[in-house]
Amino acid sequence: SQRKETLTGAVTVVSDKMLKNKGTMSSPLQAMQGQVPGVTITRNSAAPGDESWGLKLRGSVSANNAEPLIVIDGVAYDGVNALRNINPSDIQSINFLKDASAAIYGSRAAGGVVLVTTKQGVAGKVKINAKVLAGLDARGPMPEYANAFTYASLANEARIGRYESPRYTREELDIIQNNLDPDLFPNVNWRDLMLKKVSPKYIANINLSGGGTNVTYYVSLGYNSQAGIYKSKSVENKYNTNTTYERFNYRANVNMNVTKTTLVKVGIGGYLINRTQPGSSTNDIWGSFSRLTPLSIPRKYSTGEEPSVDGVKTPEYYMTKTGYKTIWQNKMETNIRLEQDLDFITQGLKFVGTFAFDTYNENEIKRIKTPELWEAEKYRDPDGNLILKRVQTAQLMGQESTTKGDKRYYTEASLSYSRLFNQKHRFGAFAMVYLQEKSDTNLGTDIIESIPKRNLAYSGRFTYAYKDRYLVETNWGYTGSENFEKGKQFGFFPAFSAGWVISEEPFMKKIAPWVEMLKIRASYGEVGNDIIGGRRFPYIGLVNSHPDGDYSFGEFGTNKIQGYRNGTIGTPNLTWE
Repeated sequence: SQRKETLTGAVTVVSDKMLKNKGTMSSPLQAMQGQVPGVTITRNSAAPGDESWGLKLRGSVSANNAEPLIVIDGVAYDGVNALRNINPSDIQSINFLKDASAAIYGSRAAGGVVLVTTKQGVAGKVKINAKVLAGLDARGPMPEYANAFTYASLANEARIGRYESPRYTREELDIIQNNLDPDLFPNVNWRDLMLKKVSPKYIANINLSGGGTNVTYYVSLGYNSQAGIYKSKSVENKYNTNTTYERFNYRANVNMNVTKTTLVKVGIGGYLINRTQPGSSTNDIWGSFSRLTPLSIPRKYSTGEEPSVDGVKTPEYYMTKTGYKTIWQNKMETNIRLEQDLDFITQGLKFVGTFAFDTYNENEIKRIKTPELWEAEKYRDPDGNLILKRVQTAQLMGQESTTKGDKRYYTEASLSYSRLFNQKHRFGAFAMVYLQEKSDTNLGTDIIESIPKRNLAYSGRFTYAYKDRYLVETNWGYTGSENFEKGKQFGFFPAFSAGWVISEEPFMKKIAPWVEMLKIRASYGEVGNDIIGGRRFPYIGLVNSHPDGDYSFGEFGTNKIQGYRNGTIGTPNLTWE
């Protein structure tokens, strides 16, 4: 850590107070959206538990990967998902490193760095905080849809304007206007029929903190429940096909003063998630909304059959007629941290070592079925009856399950030095090495994917401040990547910065004593990105078996041998973006 007064990098701080004031927002990303300068947070889906969050610091910095590195209590995580499911009530502060000062994290920080600090215990009596909230999520703005008669009239007007014959005759317009044939000329507002205007959500949190001189603790439990906006209740189903999301968070931070100079921190955190979804995909559901007009298809034929017109199915079909999915996710993050003051060697010297172990598991069960569908001709028979033909046969519900997961080992060691000489010269130095290994548990037959993903990096920083007024800083990262061939695996990324704290100048204190902090700073640095897309080890060429099978030779072609050919040609000389 560095003193704010002598910091020369671009850092924005979000405190727990801002997160507390965001009511029933269940994600820190949602709470910070639009609130932090230079930070862009996007949400590509509003489905409970299926939000596709995006996080960028000062815009896109890469054609391949612009996400920042997430560091939670000193442990680094790749991707914005590491921040998505943290309980906002457990967060003490969030710091955004937005310029070249992030170079100390090497290639991992090509998109910047987000430093998250969770709450710790404070010595004293036990404090218990509890909170229960209930709220409503309102449906976002949607276009207003015309009714059937208005749509038909405007469709005719558009065709006449192109010198074409009207789509609907005068007789058909009268039928539509008076709703005389809801089978062939329906009038359905699918948005109002199948979507709620609001959906409920519930949040409950409880935490305990306290401790004594030698041991402090912070323990919390959180619960979050959200329901989707689909009107998915059906008398035919005994199961829920709405999108629902239920999350349980837990966290425990314990700090132990083993000696006067030795501090051990143990942290455990994670979540359990239960979700349900319709059997059909989100694209199918919302695609049907976008394709249908009020006249396209009835909700159900008057004879009781489920409709399909020109291959188009109803939103109700996708929401309630195709089965359902259940998804179960869990993640556990554990870490132990040793902080050792080395003042007995020299004043201001400190060692920090961190080890973390994380696991993630996900299980999805799909129970899918398809009902019988019928399509009516555009006209009735002489007796006025519908002329129906079956276009899809029924299939009984089947079951399919998939599992995936990963585990990770993370080790980090650092040595820091900070000291003030003669009340004028403040020196600081920092050196760090980290090693990470991550393995997927669902490997299949891909041998390359069975190889654990390993990362190794070294970094350092030097700072100097004269009277806390004139500031200079340099930091560097030396990071390795598996995507580049031997001899080119490591990249060096330096950064330089300087600052002038004008408010500390004697003349400034005279002319503007009311100015508490005024600083001018500048920085320059380089960072690199090794996430270039495609497969792992792109510099290695692959040889595959020939898709046409064997090669035959001999007088009658009776001798056979398996054929092989070049699959993917390796790409040498790849380097950092």
